[in-house]
Amino acid sequence: MSINLSCPISGEQRDQTVVRIVAGLVFGISLLSLLLSFTQNVLLSGLILSLLAFDFLVRAFMKPKYSILAFLGRIIARAFGFQSRMVDAAAKIFAARIGVLFSASSALLFLFQQQTAGQVVLFILIFCAGLEFIVEFCLGCYVYGLLPRKIGNLLSKSF
Repeated sequence: MSINLSCPISGEQRDQTVVRIVAGLVFGISLLSLLLSFTQNVLLSGLILSLLAFDFLVRAFMKPKYSILAFLGRIIARAFGFQSRMVDAAAKIFAARIGVLFSASSALLFLFQQQTAGQVVLFILIFCAGLEFIVEFCLGCYVYGLLPRKIGNLLSKSF
């Protein structure tokens, strides 16, 4: 007996164009924070990342309309006349939850003076945000799509 669990969908929609702009904002803010951490402004870096983690938290567990970065993303999309492209929100929500983990972890590491570890975690966040912003590849969404199949395959082998 085989269990086929496909990528779950939420029924909610997100504008991929706005998501990509938000990824660009996250990329820029994270890069600024990384650069500040190299100039011994580690506490300022931690504070910036704490604010970023809060914004990720809003997008991951509440509504994106309450997120400052999503608000800015919508304004930028309208100002430049970018066309909306709606996608299911489930994978984007999962990716935002991963963003909470990375930005909060890096912020805490910086606040506890663990500069190198904080920079490594922050570099991963920058890499992921850059992938979404530059080439429209969401690593968190990709992982989200793999998880149900892996779990389904594991369960089907145990029966």
